[in-house]
Amino acid sequence: MADSLGPQTSLKWGDSFDLLSDERKNELRGRLNDWDPMTPTYGQSGPFAGEHLNGLEVFWLAACALARKDGDPTIAGTTLTDPSQYWPTRFTTTHLIN
Repeated sequence: MADSLGPQTSLKWGDSFDLLSDERKNELRGRLNDWDPMTPTYGQSGPFAGEHLNGLEVFWLAACALARKDGDPTIAGTTLTDPSQYWPTRFTTTHLIN
């Protein structure tokens, strides 16, 4: 888990979600789900404004956003790393050129 990783370890987009503790995943997802984008406040334009997040935390948040409140971020994460798993390729470059 993330707690066992040294400070030199760089967590990045696409890394395994298992590298984030369940506590951190729940905290991030909870803050994202609790945020109302229609009511930003001065100096706080979003739930993570001004906070430094590593790539894996951003990846987790993107998966949570894609999964929405009731979906599975793990499945959504697969979609983000390999879109062909979810969206089959329907167009080829020849469709785009013609």
